[in-house]
Amino acid sequence: MFFKLRPFLYSLIFAAVLEFFAFNPSHYFGIVFFLSVFSILVVWPLARKIRFLAIPFFLSIGSINLLYLIDYLGDKQAFIILSVLVYYLALLGAYRLKIYDCDQTALGMIHAATIATAFFWFVSNYGWFLNFQISNWVLSGAFFGSAFLIAWPSFHICLGYCQMLERMKERKKRQNDKTIFLKGIIQAKKVERCFKEIFFLNLILSMIMSEVAWAFSLWPFGYLTTGLAILIIFYVFWDAIRSWIQGDYSTKRVWLNIFWAALSLVLLLGTAQWRLVV
Repeated sequence: MFFKLRPFLYSLIFAAVLEFFAFNPSHYFGIVFFLSVFSILVVWPLARKIRFLAIPFFLSIGSINLLYLIDYLGDKQAFIILSVLVYYLALLGAYRLKIYDCDQTALGMIHAATIATAFFWFVSNYGWFLNFQISNWVLSGAFFGSAFLIAWPSFHICLGYCQMLERMKERKKRQNDKTIFLKGIIQAKKVERCFKEIFFLNLILSMIMSEVAWAFSLWPFGYLTTGLAILIIFYVFWDAIRSWIQGDYSTKRVWLNIFWAALSLVLLLGTAQWRLVV
């Protein structure tokens, strides 16, 4: 079912906040504070777990950051509609996964919201870098932090999804009660090891995004082109890690993603304006 009342009402509140900010950009810090409190006090009971709350929270802040850079009213309204739709998907996915961790449709919603959140943050990070003449090391740090905090919840959700599938398989395989305790210990060790590996992989992904952002800062592109280019590279690594966590990793899939990413980058950079557009 793709309609739930509480996520819908929260999305309407989010839309009202974005509309207010569109006409009152000077209230940036107040809006960010309100969205933070709103996420903790209102959205938290809907999500119940930090990994489910993180994506809507970062999505809301990323939307504000990017909306601040949009000048034309028509573009602002189109962006608000897109942001609210993605925000609703993120809340609906979190709500459904809270009830049932193996909901593949909800997992797809979270993945889509993760990519949209990364896009909002990457574009706004580079836009703020161009508009306010921020140092390159600050830009690299911003991309490192945003990539790490955005990818980590999605990886954690994938891990929870796989844990639930493993528990369901174990229930079917149990033959006697004597092996239950031993299997529980083995499973706990596997989860702990996987958790550390995911943390390490996410750290590497964040470092790569930091270096990519620094490299693109030397090229004469606007923030929309640069943010989209970085997102394409981010998706290749993010999808490889995600598929590894879920157990459907394949070299063919990785090379296919690399091919499409390279083609997309060639088309994007080949048609972009080779001058700074602030």
